[in-house]
Amino acid sequence: MNTQRFSNKGRSHWSDSSGWRAVIGEDFTFQNVKLLTQAVASQVKAKGEEMTRRGVVVGYDSRFLSSEFAKAVSCVLAANGICVFLTEKETPTPVVAHEIWRRGAGAGISITASHNPPEYSGMKFFQSSFEEDLISITREIRKRANSLMPEEVKEISYTEGVKNGLIQVIDPVPFYLDHIKSLINTSLIRDARLKVVVDPMYGTSKGILPGIFKEVGCRILSLHTKSDPLFGGQVPDPKYETLREMARVVVNSSAHLGVATDGDADRFGIVDRDGRYIEPNQTFALLLHHLLKTRRCNEGVVVKNIATSHFIDAICKRRGIKVIETPVGFKYICEVMKREKVLIGGEESGGITIHGHIPEKDGILACLLMAEVVATERKGLGEILQDLYDKIGSFLYKRINIPIDEEGKKRLLDNLDSNPPTDFSGLEVREIVSASGGKKFMLKDGSWIFFRPSNTEEIVRCYIDTDTEEKLQKLAQAGERFIREA
Repeated sequence: MNTQRFSNKGRSHWSDSSGWRAVIGEDFTFQNVKLLTQAVASQVKAKGEEMTRRGVVVGYDSRFLSSEFAKAVSCVLAANGICVFLTEKETPTPVVAHEIWRRGAGAGISITASHNPPEYSGMKFFQSSFEEDLISITREIRKRANSLMPEEVKEISYTEGVKNGLIQVIDPVPFYLDHIKSLINTSLIRDARLKVVVDPMYGTSKGILPGIFKEVGCRILSLHTKSDPLFGGQVPDPKYETLREMARVVVNSSAHLGVATDGDADRFGIVDRDGRYIEPNQTFALLLHHLLKTRRCNEGVVVKNIATSHFIDAICKRRGIKVIETPVGFKYICEVMKREKVLIGGEESGGITIHGHIPEKDGILACLLMAEVVATERKGLGEILQDLYDKIGSFLYKRINIPIDEEGKKRLLDNLDSNPPTDFSGLEVREIVSASGGKKFMLKDGSWIFFRPSNTEEIVRCYIDTDTEEKLQKLAQAGERFIREA
């Protein structure tokens, strides 16, 4: 038994909430992919013949060898007698998730490393029709995979799988687009005749994002829509540092808005008409405010993770809406969606979903909703944000990633437990919350600072939420100093 095959070692990373990623040719090999798929097949078959018949949806992204890895996955599933619905081309993760829901499939797998560097690939798992606890299922898959030997993997040829009908090639995009258009006000966007810069970042949305913006009446300028598994030499993560080119194009073309998605299109990046990057907490707040204003939806809850700005809490408090706070990881938000009417769920790293949509984050949906915000207000996002700040107060946010080795992480956690700070930059600590393997320090003036060591990287993330730029800088310095002195 190889108990370490699928673990957090070197450049191989396992997440109980989303699956496994590793460097292609290093740990991400055909043999390991097949072993992991055999574990998934055993999990599906253990649920009975009905799940086997309902089958597994398999999708993949635009990285090196993704289509070949997806075929290998399909061949193992088919050899186990499981029906496979394989996407005909690279497909965004939200589209794969929607297809699982639409078909009532037994499970889903997407070959993707999402927003990670181009040398990585990964396997993301989806549970049966979103009815079960994905985290416990993923842990069981990992346990099974680590106990398997290569000779235990069942496999047939791709040609045989297609011939016997166990592998069916599908195009789920039209069904997804019909669903997405039912969630947004397309006529409002069309009437506004917006000019929008669209940047798929060479990822899976390149065949969808420009087209749907054009379809709803926008004049578009497209960036990075060709195939490039190297993503133009940068990480396909739509954040301030990677969207500078889009920001310049937005300003130079006098566009109303710039929108981007990450490598598998489950995260978003937004740029205002003046080139300003609208960070995910602000986007979340703008969308929450917009939905409350235009959908008249006062029943239900709003869900966010513990690292997300209290800007969301302030908006909800003003409207008398309950906020549910979860650990870090979008799957925890999805768990709440199974038992509550969730108006909107989101996280600080760029994940959003809304009521009526699948319980998965969707960057394409977020981009379209931001176009709806601009079309409704007929002014820039920065102006809308300022209006919100004037009503409920300012919220400034920062996340710092600080390199630290495993020994340093342990020292830091020990210090946080045995000798926690009583103040940061002169601001008294009034409460300490333990969550997501870290500590969140609530300060007397309403600011907070949260330390969370990464489970998959040698870094500690430090999150800060406060009301002035001066405090933000001082708290960032204090937080970084505390980590480095641990």
